[in-house]
Amino acid sequence: MFRFTALRRWWHAARPRAVPAPRAPGLASVVPPVVTGPSGPLSQGPFNRRVLMLVDVVDQAHHRELAQQLLEERGWPVRRAAAEEQLATAAGDVVLVVEARLYGAERGAVQAAVRHVERLAASNKVGMWVQQAALVRQPHRNQPVYRIHRSPTYGSTRVQRLTSWWVRNGFPKLEGMLSVPGRAMSATAEAALATRTLGDERYSPGTHVIRVPLGGRGVTRFPDETARRHKTVEQSVLFGLAALALLVAGMAAYAAPPPWKALTLLPVFGLAGPLGSVIVPEPPAPLRRPRSRVWAYGLAGSVLISVTGFVVERLAPGPPRQQVVAVAVVVVGGLVGWGVWLALAHSWFSRNASWILPLSLAPAALVLPWFGHLMYTVYLDETFGIPAGSVPMEVGSDYVVALKPVLVAAAFALFFLSAAGWARHFHQLVVTPHLVWLFVPLLTVVYVGTALLVGLQQADSAANRTAAAARAGRDPAPYFGLHGRLMCVKPLAPDIPVWDGPVPTGHAVLTFGGDGDRLWAWDPDRARSFSVRMEDVAVTDPQGQGAACGR
Repeated sequence: MFRFTALRRWWHAARPRAVPAPRAPGLASVVPPVVTGPSGPLSQGPFNRRVLMLVDVVDQAHHRELAQQLLEERGWPVRRAAAEEQLATAAGDVVLVVEARLYGAERGAVQAAVRHVERLAASNKVGMWVQQAALVRQPHRNQPVYRIHRSPTYGSTRVQRLTSWWVRNGFPKLEGMLSVPGRAMSATAEAALATRTLGDERYSPGTHVIRVPLGGRGVTRFPDETARRHKTVEQSVLFGLAALALLVAGMAAYAAPPPWKALTLLPVFGLAGPLGSVIVPEPPAPLRRPRSRVWAYGLAGSVLISVTGFVVERLAPGPPRQQVVAVAVVVVGGLVGWGVWLALAHSWFSRNASWILPLSLAPAALVLPWFGHLMYTVYLDETFGIPAGSVPMEVGSDYVVALKPVLVAAAFALFFLSAAGWARHFHQLVVTPHLVWLFVPLLTVVYVGTALLVGLQQADSAANRTAAAARAGRDPAPYFGLHGRLMCVKPLAPDIPVWDGPVPTGHAVLTFGGDGDRLWAWDPDRARSFSVRMEDVAVTDPQGQGAACGR
């Protein structure tokens, strides 16, 4: 114990630490504080939604202090409401302004914040009620971002033209940036840079070039967040329809006869302009998008999507219904993956993934071959009466046979985990917790168990098909490393020890090979298995047609 303590002290003393810069005397009296008043507590986790609430609390010490303590423990700032912020309250109550900080979608954030306060009040027996709640959104204003590059001053005229084009497209190193409210005009940025200097080098029109990014970063063309969201949804729908049309055109280019292949190029060129207007962002006024760039980006995107459809149709040809199902599977898979990310992001799992993932590999490496051995047991022992450990198997076959049912069970688990992630994203874990916490784990257990049971049932069905083939006198199909064959077994002596004999000599029996000094086989006529020592019998192929053996 002493050694560990000494080592820990040495580590804390030896590790590098940041040294704060020396402060000039009297600096606090010169620079006024940016924010006045008491600072609120930091949030316990990341948040992207803010909800302001007016909370009515009984003006008694044990209610008021406990309410403030419970709310601040969640990382929510609490302060007394000003006179102009208060609504009509009951006598003997005090109004608090609480800022709820949540993570998730905007939809459902207000209900989740109110439900949090109601649950705290009910579980801790505190007299507080939510009077009003409202979302806090980020203010929008036009404040273009200008990028400053060094102008080319070397080489010939052609080299300078090339480097000027290089600078206009934003490829060289960024020397600085500036954000000024107002319209996107280079003269505004030049006037602002001429009045002050930040850094070692002063701005000079002959040395530097001011460029406005093509996307108009910092510029909003919408009056509020709702209009921006509606425009984003509209562009997303248009982009999806155009991509679907181009994907179908690429599939038709492969499946259509030669005279009609040329018609599939019409959507490629016709949708290049609309697709480019979605890909290339609109610059801030008074700038305009270059038509050549819009058409070039749109044509590149349309060709890429069409080629994707062409390749998909070539690799997986089939009827349109099959293609629609494949596209639907891809879309659902994307939604499931996104939901899994929403479920695990900024959660206990993501904070402890560095040790959970390595620790979970050991049980997975043991469970997978165990379940594979269980499937082999169902296949051999339940149907043929042959012990699973008495036949030779290929290396890794225990993993391969269990891979399909385990992957199906994992897919169901991920599907319901994504459902919980979407519920968490829309704050349903707070609004309707009993519904989510009851049905999601229950359905996960049911579907995962069903997938594993179906895997065992498939092993039993494969064994029944093998038995039917053996009765018909045919060699059965292999089953994940097990190769059953019809063989003739002839005793080398008139009286040999046989487990569950006798040994049939007039017809072939089904065997999966021997492992060690014993041979297990299954008699199709008796539907029973028997076992003999390898040195007591001779194993040969059947003679002629069928499964007949010479005596």
